Amino acid sequence: MNLAPLFVPILFLLGWAAAIVLLFRHLRIPSNLGYLLVGLLLGPHIVGPVVGVPPVQALAEFGRAAQARALQMPISPARLWQWMQSGG
Repeated sequence: MNLAPLFVPILFLLGWAAAIVLLFRHLRIPSNLGYLLVGLLLGPHIVGPVVGVPPVQALAEFGRAAQARALQMPISPARLWQWMQSGG
C-alpha cells in the first residue's frame, strides 16, 4: 500500500489543527472548538482546501469518536452497553 498520497493531507490537517489549538489555548478558548473549526474549514463539505481522500475520511471517523469522548459524553460506556443490549 502506497502511503505517500495520504501523508500530505494528514500533515496538512495536523499542522493546521496544532496551530489553531495553540492559538485557542493562548486565548483560553477550549481546544475542542479549535479541532471543530479546523474540521469545518478544511473538511470536504466547505469551500477551501478539501481533504477528501477516502482513507483520510476513515481516519476522521476515529477522530469524531475521540472528539465525542473528549467532550465527555454524559453517558458512561457501561450504561451505553446496557442501553444497546435493551434494544435502544
